[in-house]
Amino acid sequence: MPLNERDRIEILMMIGVGDRMRTQQEVCRLFHEMHPDREPVSQSTVSRIERKYRELGHVRDAPRQGRPKINENVQQDVILSALENPHCTVRQVSRDLNIGKSSVSNIFKKVKYHPYRVRLIHELAEDDFDRRTEFCEYMMDHNNQNNGFIANILFSDEATFFLNGHVNRQDTRYWSQENPHWMQEYHTQHPQKVNVWAGIVRNRIVGPYFFDENLTGAFLYECGFNPQISKLYSTVNLPVSRGTEMISPFIKWKHTRKMFVPRYDQDLNEAQHGARVVKIQVADQEWSYVEGHVVDGRNLFPATGYLYLVWETLALKKYVPLNIMNVVFENCKFMRATALMTKGHLQFNIMIQKSTGNFEIVEGDSPVVTGRIYEIEEEQQTESVSYDLPGVLKSEALPLTSKDIYKELRLRGYHYKGAFRALQECDVSAAKGRIKWEENWVTFMDNMLQMAILQEDSRLLYVPTFVRKIAINAKGHMDWISANFKEQGPPNLPVSNNYMAGVISCGGIQINGLIASSINRRKILAEPILESYKFIPNFTTLDVNQSVRVNIQLILENALSYKVKALELIDEFTAKDVPPLTTIIQSVLKDLPLTQPYLKILSKSPLDTDIEVEDKKLNNETNCLLVVASNVSERPEIMEEALTALAENGFIISRESPDYNVPTGDHPKVTIITAHRTAAETVLLFRKKPKRKTQTFIRISSSDQFSWMTRVKEAIKNKVDDDIVLYTENEPNSGLIGLVNCLRREPNGKNIKCVFVMDEIKQINLKTFSETQLNKNMAFNVYKNGQWGTYRHLLLNGTNVVEREHCFVNPLVRGDLSSLTWLEGSLNYSTALTSEKELIYVYYSALNFRDVMTAMGKVNVDVITTDRREQEYVQGFEFSGRNSRYVYTH
Repeated sequence: MPLNERDRIEILMMIGVGDRMRTQQEVCRLFHEMHPDREPVSQSTVSRIERKYRELGHVRDAPRQGRPKINENVQQDVILSALENPHCTVRQVSRDLNIGKSSVSNIFKKVKYHPYRVRLIHELAEDDFDRRTEFCEYMMDHNNQNNGFIANILFSDEATFFLNGHVNRQDTRYWSQENPHWMQEYHTQHPQKVNVWAGIVRNRIVGPYFFDENLTGAFLYECGFNPQISKLYSTVNLPVSRGTEMISPFIKWKHTRKMFVPRYDQDLNEAQHGARVVKIQVADQEWSYVEGHVVDGRNLFPATGYLYLVWETLALKKYVPLNIMNVVFENCKFMRATALMTKGHLQFNIMIQKSTGNFEIVEGDSPVVTGRIYEIEEEQQTESVSYDLPGVLKSEALPLTSKDIYKELRLRGYHYKGAFRALQECDVSAAKGRIKWEENWVTFMDNMLQMAILQEDSRLLYVPTFVRKIAINAKGHMDWISANFKEQGPPNLPVSNNYMAGVISCGGIQINGLIASSINRRKILAEPILESYKFIPNFTTLDVNQSVRVNIQLILENALSYKVKALELIDEFTAKDVPPLTTIIQSVLKDLPLTQPYLKILSKSPLDTDIEVEDKKLNNETNCLLVVASNVSERPEIMEEALTALAENGFIISRESPDYNVPTGDHPKVTIITAHRTAAETVLLFRKKPKRKTQTFIRISSSDQFSWMTRVKEAIKNKVDDDIVLYTENEPNSGLIGLVNCLRREPNGKNIKCVFVMDEIKQINLKTFSETQLNKNMAFNVYKNGQWGTYRHLLLNGTNVVEREHCFVNPLVRGDLSSLTWLEGSLNYSTALTSEKELIYVYYSALNFRDVMTAMGKVNVDVITTDRREQEYVQGFEFSGRNSRYVYTH
């Protein structure tokens, strides 16, 4: 299904802006999560949408001209041409009527005219039929009298190759609505031709020979010749040499008649003996759905798929349709997981013992699943399966939707797709829910197992390793669905999950005693960027690294550009003891996705840096987003050169002295956006003065039932050349910043500005109050604590060492012992505990073998405790100390 304009706008919103932009891969994954039933988008599609928006400013489809309509008179002329001369070609009609060949073909197709080809047949004489019948009877009589008669016959054939075409079947057509069965005889005795003769006698080939004369006309025999063709070859000594060519490749079967051939059913024959070989291929339509079973980024064959193969093998063995067969699985052990391959196939050997019903599935040379299966009668199934309709999702419970369920499972490492996302809803305890029935036993039972995973209060990755019993009443299950769910489309069946009893049941299926074990997840190689989101005044004191980070985010936020061309001029006015800002800019841009930096330093002397350094003048550069120089405010010539090198929406960073006095008035050509005082300098951010535009103010409030939304839509549509200012006041929890951030990425959204007054100010004229700030043409303007500023993302400071009553040791990176660190705990001397727990004051502790294994990630923490809150600190179980009553323990 192609993407419409709304979908493309949604993709642009997913990409984000500034430092919160997503990669193309993240956008594809987010779009698929929001629309799991639609075809996933590719990274190239996201790139094209993004490129089209940057180039054209919108994502609408270009208008199409369409094909010209065919005139009815022209259509009649084409049909008359075919009626007058049925042997005409499309090229002839196109040339005669002066219209395109495709138009002629479309007209013929519209009136259902088909170009029938000529059929070439041999010319037959009157007595040919009698002579052929007589020859067949003669051969049959001699073969009945002598069985070796055929072996002594020289079978020969000849072919005539004309040196020029007699009938051109490619250009010969007959245009008609019905097949005229048009045939044309042609004479084989054409003067310009070459005849080829060859024969076969027993296991020898005679020939081939080429003749200029006819072979069927007995020309050689009429001249008195009786050629002994075998004399032309040397005597063959048997056995022949290894290099002798084989005869069989030259012999082809002539399949002119259809014959009945009995089919050998290999699967059925293997199942009769209790063994079966099954090949699983994702490209096969029958097994294509297993591509949606993705666990921890790997496409694994589902556990219920193994059981289905065993069930199907037993059904083939007993000649019973699978959907009416009642079976019980017992003591099923899943030895290991099997990954599916995009290309190639998996081969499973399924063996069922006839007497005991014990089965085994082998992949390669090692077993995958073992257990026992047996068939039972329907009356024996009543104690195992309940057909009650349990009350699901009562009004007092807050249901989880399908989106909530699979978001939680995705956080645990289950990236299900397609039919494996059939859980429609469940309660918060995962005791009751509804599963969509799509007539697929594998996916349905796998979704039942997902209920057990949801009940585990853990973010660990679990896979089934043992099932004590699975009872399946297939016929009862289908009858139950037919009787209770008559709505159109796939029904949502109620499922119950009794955690205490360990029973999951739905319809005719009941799963008892499921045991799931945790496995290690793949390590994420990318390091997360830990940042804080805080208000930064435009005129404040910051560290130089923070100052550059704030300014770069502000530049990208206003420019709405991913390509960053930045130049830094280092000359005699640059302080010797300060590093270039370009190195800091480079590290900041690495933390921002999708940005494409092009950084350069202009310096006469070489620098020890990995950034490109050139000995050039600033006035030779153009189309720069950022220019960095020193003392720009006091050097008019550098200011002019920088303005010439800047793009239309470019910025200038000036490195001034620490005691620089920031002017209150603006430069005639630039305006001061920010001023940050650092320990060694003052960093100023300049911007070209924009042209004054008419401003339209719209108040955004959460108390007027979104009545402002219509005014915003009309302003974006009709006031393209105006600055649309969306403002809010006295609402510190407003989401105005996020709203404007999204709207600025819409078509005609670049002129939208944000004014967020967070301080409680009564009776203000916003237009007058923010006039000076709005004249700077900044996209976001936040007034807080009596000053203007913006909200920015700053890196978190390093961890601090604190003294606390409760500390514990834990590896910061699971599997890396060098990351063992003492961390602050949640307990203290006044912690209130339940009656069954007691606070222990540890004097001594040691690390045992299990502590080492858990720290290295060889053993998962759920082996020690299943409580997610206590899994943070599991080291140090060998200890010595006392309790609150001074009773010593260990």
